[in-house]
Amino acid sequence: MFGTEYMPCPTIAPKHTGKVPTECLDFDPSNPRLVEDGIKNPTDSQIILALADTADLSEVVESIAANGYIDIEPVIAQRVKDRWRVLEGNRRLAAIRLLKNPSLSKGTGISVPEISPENLKTLNGVTVFRSAHQQGFVVVAKKHYVIAVSDAPVETARCALLVETQSARHLGIDRAVVFRGIPAEDAVSSRGR
Repeated sequence: MFGTEYMPCPTIAPKHTGKVPTECLDFDPSNPRLVEDGIKNPTDSQIILALADTADLSEVVESIAANGYIDIEPVIAQRVKDRWRVLEGNRRLAAIRLLKNPSLSKGTGISVPEISPENLKTLNGVTVFRSAHQQGFVVVAKKHYVIAVSDAPVETARCALLVETQSARHLGIDRAVVFRGIPAEDAVSSRGR
């Protein structure tokens, strides 16, 4: 867990979103994408190192430092006891952790930039979508593509729809384009045709 002080974490009804303090969010230590070396009970530092090695984490850190956390796509999380385990949104959580505690960057090769007090305030809470199932849905975001993939229950399809809609709104394109995974630059250039 991040920090040693107890912080009451808000509850969110399944299939709903709500604002959650970032101190209430934990990485999923059993997620094989985060720690491929089979480390049991990895620390936040080990998970951040794994993300730095495989997931262009420095790019997210730099973007959030420069612009603040832009809360347009909810983090997908599962309630575990009185905290939230992040299923989707781990790069964002890692970037927030690094910006709030730059000493976590030791050994990652990531240079944590200065962050203004105004942008630092944006790291205090994020929108979370509560998943009742650990499998949830997968959103694959590549540099030029946004693809939503759903292979789980109805709540997952609803969450994917929410992400598709918010992603489309942010990109200024039709939601169906986001779902089909058409290159974003093609979708934007084809608007109004």
